[in-house]
Amino acid sequence: MKKIKRSIVLALVIIAAFFQNPVVFAKNITSSIVTDVNFKADTTANGGQIITEIDSSKKFILSYEFSIPKELIVLGGDRASFSVPPEIRYNNIDMTDVPLKTSDGLIFGTASIKNGQVEITFNTNVEQGISMAYFDIWANFNANNITIDEMNVIPFETINGTVEKEILITQSNTGSGSGAWITKNGKYEGKQDPKDTLT
Repeated sequence: MKKIKRSIVLALVIIAAFFQNPVVFAKNITSSIVTDVNFKADTTANGGQIITEIDSSKKFILSYEFSIPKELIVLGGDRASFSVPPEIRYNNIDMTDVPLKTSDGLIFGTASIKNGQVEITFNTNVEQGISMAYFDIWANFNANNITIDEMNVIPFETINGTVEKEILITQSNTGSGSGAWITKNGKYEGKQDPKDTLT
């Protein structure tokens, strides 16, 4: 009787070993997808042009370009993450679950950004391979970490290691300039000598 019980238990263990569901762990492919980063005047979808000079008070698009070839074997549930450089002011950027699309409109994942960290989660569409995609972030510069009226070199993490992008950040003209700030309306009758006092 004990032999029969032992045989049944052993058979159940062997069967369970053959039919168990494999555990698949999501992987992080951080350095394997970003191919380039550029400063743009508008979103990629709107034909935003790459810029190399910008007024310090202006917003711009920080455009991450990436590709995910099939041979990389990225599966739904896998993640990628990378940091936004400290020269970029990111404390005003807080996005959650932004759909990531190819130029054909295929959604292959979502991106979230908080505290300067971009987190991407892929869905099963990524398994087809993504030849080219963009992730655009509206941003501006962190005044504490840039030099005004000089060429700034800003490093970005990419598949090819650190890529340094140059951009000239000029002083904002806000609040200064020439021209009439205050005007007065009225009828001018020739020989008047109008005088106004501003206090």
